[in-house]
Amino acid sequence: MASTSKNPHAGFRDGDVWLRARLDDAVQLSEAEMEGSLLDAYRNLLRNIESVLRHYGYLTVSKNTDIELLPEDTIQLIFLKIHQYIDAFDFTKIFDLLEEVKKYELPETYQKVFEQLNTLMDDLSIDEINELLAKYQK
Repeated sequence: MASTSKNPHAGFRDGDVWLRARLDDAVQLSEAEMEGSLLDAYRNLLRNIESVLRHYGYLTVSKNTDIELLPEDTIQLIFLKIHQYIDAFDFTKIFDLLEEVKKYELPETYQKVFEQLNTLMDDLSIDEINELLAKYQK
């Protein structure tokens, strides 16, 4: 029972047409699900690779291109300024500087340092700040 119709199900009985249509839907759904799961697996792989590279310090590129990554020399200058402001008892400038740093992305090696600096400044623990700066100033 050949047909000149463009219907891909032409020549099938009504029940066959329905079954064929459901099978086509199932195949398309399976392909879409597989594509989605492969895409998810690929994204997870990229996240894992990025995590390992960041852990070992090989990845310093900012993920968010809108936020600038502070370079090492700028961070060292910030440490020097904090030390100078401590010597001058100008704690307001230190708080302002630490707030400004929050607008930038920090290399992973310095993220905890600045978290500690913020905490120590909240407590005005000057001796501990000087010790922390001494560890990381070059």
